[in-house]
Amino acid sequence: MSVSWRLRYGGGGMSWIALLLIGVGTVDFAHALIDPLRRIRWVPEAIGAVVVIAFGLLSALFGGDLAAVIVIAGIAVLWGFLAHPPQGSDKNPRPGIPLALLSTTIFVGILLAPVAGEVGGPVAAWTEQAPWAWVEAARPEAVLLAFGGLLVQISTGNVVVQLVLDVAKVANPLDGVAGNNLKGGRLLGPLERLTIFGLGLTGSLAAAGLVVAAKGLIRWPELQSFRGESDGPSINDVTEYFLVGSFVSWMTSLVTLALVIT
Repeated sequence: MSVSWRLRYGGGGMSWIALLLIGVGTVDFAHALIDPLRRIRWVPEAIGAVVVIAFGLLSALFGGDLAAVIVIAGIAVLWGFLAHPPQGSDKNPRPGIPLALLSTTIFVGILLAPVAGEVGGPVAAWTEQAPWAWVEAARPEAVLLAFGGLLVQISTGNVVVQLVLDVAKVANPLDGVAGNNLKGGRLLGPLERLTIFGLGLTGSLAAAGLVVAAKGLIRWPELQSFRGESDGPSINDVTEYFLVGSFVSWMTSLVTLALVIT
């Protein structure tokens, strides 16, 4: 099943959800880029709010929709402050609150989808004249959803995984351990989510399943290397950390995919 089919019939009435994904993804992406360089707390949140409002205006979401756009911009700002630890802290003191905020907002957005305005303006005009056939054939709302979904895979997925690990009190057993054998998760996570998301858009969910299976096979020897160690982390702790993080990462990709193609 082609990506053009998937997006042609999906996305109607989901403009608010699309803006939410874009706002949250932008905030998290800005945090990833800016925070390592300078801890200016409000900059990522401000960038996310501006991007949401800009996309709302470019999508000709006026009237009641404009009020919703402003609310979504505020939710993106609130997400940034709640989801990211304060300066000087490595752990979020209340990880459940941002997760509840995001899930509740998405649920409410789905309920209100029938009253959400359709995307028009420059965004709709661009999709009609885009040089890619699948974009030209897609609904403008679906294109915005796909763009927001890409941002979520790149940046928000890692944040959600860490929040769930903190809620479940599953700490990284390899923190501070010399010769950490499970490095690269923050890079591999976005790559595997992007792969699953992209394959899902093309209708190749079976191929996406192969990605999941391949990761398990690749990680298996590394996990087994902890078996029988008496002076380091146990294989049970490492496996639990790996499984929880991986399943949350995969679910983030699949839930976003469901929002896009529904």
